[in-house]
Amino acid sequence: GNNYICDNIPGCIESFAGFNYEYNKSGSPEFALQNCSSCKKEFSEYNNPPNNIVLLDDNVCFSGNDLEVLKEIIKSNTKLKGYKPLEIGKQIWKNGRITSLDLNNLNLEILPEIIGNLKNLKKLNIYSNKLTSIPNSIGELTNLLDLNIKNNRLVKLPESIGRLAKLNSLIVDGNNLSFLPNSIINLNKLVKIQINSNELKSLPDKICSLKLNKNKMQSFLSGNNFLCSDIPKCIEELPGYNYRYDKQGLPYFDPQNCTM
Repeated sequence: GNNYICDNIPGCIESFAGFNYEYNKSGSPEFALQNCSSCKKEFSEYNNPPNNIVLLDDNVCFSGNDLEVLKEIIKSNTKLKGYKPLEIGKQIWKNGRITSLDLNNLNLEILPEIIGNLKNLKKLNIYSNKLTSIPNSIGELTNLLDLNIKNNRLVKLPESIGRLAKLNSLIVDGNNLSFLPNSIINLNKLVKIQINSNELKSLPDKICSLKLNKNKMQSFLSGNNFLCSDIPKCIEELPGYNYRYDKQGLPYFDPQNCTM
């Protein structure tokens, strides 16, 4: 791999498993295509990407930076061993950059720091995995609009999440969160937040500064927590304060766990 063997290649050579591979620094085989495309140096050409890939244009040049992130996700999670970068989850690409990444139900245990290098990412779905933490680099995804990390094993969110200035939707229900980072109040574009079914006992002091719609159930769901005392009036007045969604996606009354 990583040569310029592009034309008039004997069939017996192309059929070798190692034709597009090289050893990495750890001595393990790593996928590395031949340099046979008209793409810019920092891009790799894939003319027939797998079916889980959606291209929003006709560009078949894929950012080497973004591919490296996908490689690191594979390397960090043993359940993904044997996969190639474009084979994991569901991916949407535009202009050679990944804009949407769905890695749901893949038994992920680690989201590597390098995730912050996906500068064009607008949507990140990593729900229903086994993640116990989210790296600080999540705050570098400054174009992110939607973040769904529900049904994992998270005990906290990084303060850097407050740097996601364009974030519209934050879904973190079904984890083990006992508090939310104070920086969450900086998410001025946030119109939807689901924090139900956690271990929350309090909320950030200035959470009322979030511009949540009091007339829409889906703007704020916090049922099945431990939000029992010193709850801001603005939160108690929200229709979703004691609600969550059921399996059919319908609002379901699930009050706070407050003992008398």
